[in-house]
Amino acid sequence: IMRKTILIVDDDGEMAGILAKYLSGHDYPAMTAYNGAEALAVYLARWHPERPALVIGVMRDKDVEGMIDKLLPLVSSVIATAAATPRAMPADELAARMRARQSASTRTGNGTVDVHVDTDPLHAIEQALARHDAVCVAGSIFLAGEVRDALKRRAILR
Repeated sequence: IMRKTILIVDDDGEMAGILAKYLSGHDYPAMTAYNGAEALAVYLARWHPERPALVIGVMRDKDVEGMIDKLLPLVSSVIATAAATPRAMPADELAARMRARQSASTRTGNGTVDVHVDTDPLHAIEQALARHDAVCVAGSIFLAGEVRDALKRRAILR
């Protein structure tokens, strides 16, 4: 029998820990994360060792460096894009920040990941799917909403 694991995501670390301990005590293995990027990193590390491609678009006001630091080591390549909203960080700016962060990281012995730019989120996903078996789309609920219906129409999502 395959054991299921519960991933608890809560920005209150103490509460997440209490809940994880409670669930584990009732024979439900639990893992914790404190934000969406950390939750995605836990998920990718645990269930996607093949290191999928990442299509990412983020809002200007988010902790971009925190996301980059958590996700870059777990993916094989990145396509930076942007959702169609004024709050979105431009794709080229996101890519530049990722490259700069990665450059600093390689000095500590971490490998590099190719970072590309495609301002059209759907085209970015198509490009990633053309080169990789697994693709993760992340960063913003605005991006997810924008691509969801288009992917359903193309029968990529069900």
